[in-house]
Amino acid sequence: MTGFSSTGDSRVAYAKSCVVYDASGKIVHVHHVVDMEGVDETPESTVVERALALVKDEGLDPAELETLLVDPSLFDKPSHLRVDPKGRTVISEEIQNLD
Repeated sequence: MTGFSSTGDSRVAYAKSCVVYDASGKIVHVHHVVDMEGVDETPESTVVERALALVKDEGLDPAELETLLVDPSLFDKPSHLRVDPKGRTVISEEIQNLD
C-alpha cells in the first residue's frame, strides 16, 4: 500500500470519508482521510477534490459523477453500500453470513 505509515502513539483527531457515485447510485470510489492530533484538520473541500482526482486517475470522468461526504463509521461493518441519488443518502445493506 503506497503512502501508508504508522502513526505510532498518535491519536486520531478527525476522520472523514467521501463516496463518489454514478447516476444510478453505484459507489465507484471511497476516499478516507484521517488527521492525527497536532495537525490541522483537512477541509471537506480538499477531501472531495482528492477523491475526484483519484477517480480521474482511474480513467473515470469526474463530470459524470457525484460526491457525498459520509460518516466514516458506515464502513465499520461489512455491508453493501449505495447512494440514493435523489435523496443524497447512503443506503446500507448488511451482508449476512460471511462464513
